[in-house]
Amino acid sequence: TLVLATTQAIGQAVDQQTEGMITTLKGFSSAPIATEDDLHELHTRGTYALAGTGNFLVLIDSSFQQLFNTRFPFGTPLGKTSNTDTIQKALDSGQIVISDVAYGATAKAWVVPVFMPVAAPNGGRDVLVITQDANTLGSALLRREMPEGWRVALVDTGNKVIAASPSAKLAQGSPFFMPRNPQMEGQRGWQKLTIDGHDYVSIASNSTDTGWRVVAWAPDATVE
Repeated sequence: TLVLATTQAIGQAVDQQTEGMITTLKGFSSAPIATEDDLHELHTRGTYALAGTGNFLVLIDSSFQQLFNTRFPFGTPLGKTSNTDTIQKALDSGQIVISDVAYGATAKAWVVPVFMPVAAPNGGRDVLVITQDANTLGSALLRREMPEGWRVALVDTGNKVIAASPSAKLAQGSPFFMPRNPQMEGQRGWQKLTIDGHDYVSIASNSTDTGWRVVAWAPDATVE
């Protein structure tokens, strides 16, 4: 009961963080971006509003060029973003898209971006982005105490590790060592599985907002 409640609570905390990111993004989306002064003003607003939160505001044009990024002073030369598939998905759908974990070449860190298309001055669309360091997003994992011997990880839809408890010793962005089992997802029961000759007991809680999973596991012998 404790492990199930903890995984669900972590999932709810992550959902609240991503919902907060979307709300913040919508607040910035009404700002004008027609001139260089507009961009400078939006950069300044984003810098002050997001200071200390682990979130950063980015504006990207339809050619995937970053126009500004609040990680850096305004006017800093920036390269193109590498997360082109997800940005294109947002541009094509006109909808907000929450990305899986991605390595930000500019940030030099694993991040989780949320993309929102906005009207560009040329009549097309730019993409306003709020990006959060995966470490910050995963802080919900570190605040929750698990029973002795249990580990927990937040895993994205591609089964990559967003964040994990320190004792799990899993690298961010690495493939999660437990394969996804679509037949078991959404069920509240325990799973027993054997991986590389080791027997585990696991339980997962799925996020309806993102499709991510919070997975808790322990060696079968520990549970027994």
